Amino acid sequence: MRAFLTGGTGFVGGHLAERLREEGWQVRAIARNGSNADVLEDCGCEILRGGLESERSLRRGVEGADAVFHLAGVTKGLSEADFMRVNAEGTRRVVAAARQARFRGRFVALSSLAAAGPARRGRPLTEDKRPRPVSAYGRSKLAGEKHVLRARRFLDFTILRPGAIYGPREHEILEAVKLIERLGVSLEFAETRVQMTHVHDVVSGILAAVNSPQARGRTFFLNDGTVWDYANVVDEIGAALGRDVRHVRVPLAGAWAVAGTLDLAGKIVGRPLSPIGRDKVREVAAGSWIADSSALTAATGWKARHGFVQGIRDTVRWYRENGWL
Repeated sequence: MRAFLTGGTGFVGGHLAERLREEGWQVRAIARNGSNADVLEDCGCEILRGGLESERSLRRGVEGADAVFHLAGVTKGLSEADFMRVNAEGTRRVVAAARQARFRGRFVALSSLAAAGPARRGRPLTEDKRPRPVSAYGRSKLAGEKHVLRARRFLDFTILRPGAIYGPREHEILEAVKLIERLGVSLEFAETRVQMTHVHDVVSGILAAVNSPQARGRTFFLNDGTVWDYANVVDEIGAALGRDVRHVRVPLAGAWAVAGTLDLAGKIVGRPLSPIGRDKVREVAAGSWIADSSALTAATGWKARHGFVQGIRDTVRWYRENGWL
């Protein structure tokens, strides 16, 4: 089997590339010029240099593929246009390449829970609910989904919406881990509920979708089902580090001010300096980021295998063994 992969230099994409190669797939992956493709090289992928704006590279990647895994995207940006340029327009370009190449395999697009928006009244979201994204990132991921949906007449697709993902090589949670390790402090400005899904379970969900006839033409939430208060997530990180954690409540106004300062500094230097910008504050302040993934299980038989308690311990151990902590 031959796969074309976008986003292979990213966190989830790198793990997917490794898993595909372990299972005997030939993998052709696109990588931006100058990006670190060590994981792709180490597991034996064919690398096409170029970004999502390279129609030639996209067309070459899709040609002859049995499956397309579109994972490329950005989670940080200086403006809504930055998110749209990659998450929406980039998806349109990959879909167009699939059409031009007359691709007939399964097209799996990795979207985000942010495209659907937060849960209302504490009830997990289901796929029949109208999407209500609250952030520029979420709106851009939803716009990307729409480009896939518009191609349904010629494209055999599945869209997946994971929530928070953690595991080895993840950078954003690493920042919280570092703060807890150094200071034993967690800065919190809202009561938030989340579902933490290990990257290996996300990869298994992607592969379950590509192999399931029942997943054709559908959109699914993908998470391990367990709901956590963010404060409890932090406590488990502390336990994995062997540290007690002091929870410090920051006024929402203070969070907005700090995020605005970071956004302004990012615009001055020309790149985002932190994942905690005003766009992220909007998401965190929205409350519950939980969804029901039972539809994916019913269609594919997929189930999460990694509980967060053990999974975060394994992740912290990996960070330490690899010099990230």
